Amino acid sequence: MRGSDGQLLNMVSEANYCTFELAAGERVSLAETLSGILAKLESRAEGLAALKESGGELELFIGWFIDGNGGDTFPPELLGQASRLGIALAFDVYGA
Repeated sequence: MRGSDGQLLNMVSEANYCTFELAAGERVSLAETLSGILAKLESRAEGLAALKESGGELELFIGWFIDGNGGDTFPPELLGQASRLGIALAFDVYGA
């Protein structure tokens, strides 16, 4: 396992996670943002598949901050991107 700086870690862990802020404050639709993130992850598809095959689970956690009522539509192409990568989409919606 490697740390966020790329250095090899001398440890074994049953559960791991990493977190990155990928799109804070952007003024585009959530679907567009997610599609862009998934497109970037496609270059890592082989490594993600290896994680899944070793028993790992992949989840893209989305903290969605909205003012009042809101929503978005997630087209089949977006859901297909996530599915091909084996990534679950987890939403936490924070309203005003």
